[in-house]
Amino acid sequence: EFPGTVHAGEALQCLAALAADRGDFASAVELYGDFIRLGPDPGRTAQARFLMGGCYFRMGDFDRAVDSYVRVLHETPGTPGLRDLARTWIGWSYVRLRSHRLARKVFEELGATAEGAGLRAWSLARAGDAALEIRDFEGARTLYAGARTMAESSGVRGAVEAASLAGEGWTRYLEGEYGTAADLFSQAKPGLDVQAQAEMDLRIGDCRYNLKDFAAAEAFFRLADAPGAAPAIRDEAAYRRGWCAYRQGHAAQARDVWAALARSEGPLASEARYWTAWAFFREGRFAEASAAFSAVAREAPGTELAEEASLRAADALFNGGRSGE
Repeated sequence: EFPGTVHAGEALQCLAALAADRGDFASAVELYGDFIRLGPDPGRTAQARFLMGGCYFRMGDFDRAVDSYVRVLHETPGTPGLRDLARTWIGWSYVRLRSHRLARKVFEELGATAEGAGLRAWSLARAGDAALEIRDFEGARTLYAGARTMAESSGVRGAVEAASLAGEGWTRYLEGEYGTAADLFSQAKPGLDVQAQAEMDLRIGDCRYNLKDFAAAEAFFRLADAPGAAPAIRDEAAYRRGWCAYRQGHAAQARDVWAALARSEGPLASEARYWTAWAFFREGRFAEASAAFSAVAREAPGTELAEEASLRAADALFNGGRSGE
């Protein structure tokens, strides 16, 4: 509708930005395409292409996002800042596509060639994450160590150092080195935000649980199950606290924890109800165990959990009969 002028280009850019702001990314893509077809200078074309890539990314069309960002690289030979941003989002698009080998390659290249030391350090940490996803633990540790060294030498430690320590902790955890993993997670905590700190407490608790130090594990799960933490983390922490009590022979305490979690009706509610029934069984309260198992079976008919609960309900009735309950 607009004549091919500078003013038309500005209008199209404004309309595209407004569409993106209200979440209409499909319309924004069309408008950015119209702007590009007007044939502005290469710098403005590249900027529009970059913003188009962001719209595709937010639409979940990561293949088209990669295509847009790659075209930015061809159109901006003299704009390293925009090129680095485009390469960063190519990496993130590959992560969302679960193409972790490609993501690693992109982030490693950024770690070697990006204009700023902070971005280079951050990119090496992200390359470490990609290596972790493909279970190249030694490669991941090398990349995380490189990220920390670069962050320290360039004065941008903080979040990059913390993320690298946490990532290296995961490599040790997945290799069964729980003590080393717990130490690394502990070192990472001070540089993280409240939510990430709660997740580290959860992971340290997992390490202590796997080392059969149930009392220490329970203490960390209590830290993770604190006000301010994300509900999903709090639910996981409560569920694990129940297990710590159960493994220490405190069936009643475990039951109370799981019963409270079951009442929350969160993602772990069914599992919590199942283990509440087990706690009744462990206490020798067979009638209550049978009733609780039967309730779980009725709740999700046809599932593996329901089938197991039905068998346990019958088992509890049999034991109750034998004990004269």
